[in-house]
Amino acid sequence: GLQNGMTSMYSANLIRTSHLTGTSTDIGLIIGQMLRGNYEDFFKLGVLVSLAISFWLGGLTSFYAVMKFRGFALIFNAVFFFLIGIGCVIFVILTNKITVWQAVTGKWHWSRALSALNVRQDAMENDDACMDIFDRLDVDGDGFLEADELHLALKTSGMRISKKGIKALIAVGDTDGDGKISRDEWFELMQGNLSGTIESSV
Repeated sequence: GLQNGMTSMYSANLIRTSHLTGTSTDIGLIIGQMLRGNYEDFFKLGVLVSLAISFWLGGLTSFYAVMKFRGFALIFNAVFFFLIGIGCVIFVILTNKITVWQAVTGKWHWSRALSALNVRQDAMENDDACMDIFDRLDVDGDGFLEADELHLALKTSGMRISKKGIKALIAVGDTDGDGKISRDEWFELMQGNLSGTIESSV
């Protein structure tokens, strides 16, 4: 589960799953699309094939490692995945110029989204301005910020983001788990979690 989550998060859902059954399914789907003349996901094919080859090479390597080192071979796996995780965090920090906490929790995505919407730091420090932003995003005026509304606002602002990415943004502020952000949740998200982070991402 941790491996799949890390793979999905740091590949921006390019790689849907990191076990071989899902990878094989995706390879088959892409090949099927290509046979129908759809080459939109062709670039993913190389990634998935490389992942499948790596899976088999890793399986063979681990077999011989266990035969020689027995249980100690698991120590190598633990250290290897730990270093991969640290490397991913460092990469995100350096490329997006964010803090360690933002990289680990994923809250830096909201900073990028607010930057795309031209929201400045001073707006986050003003309660009325903060709620005005919510009202502007809440197109239907029902008092909740839903995934479709956020997706439309970001798409209009020129930010490219998938529907899964939108759901991830909503999940950060959705404390009651109803799949949308209320006015209270918005205020807590903006004031508590993102204050002081927006300027660094603009």
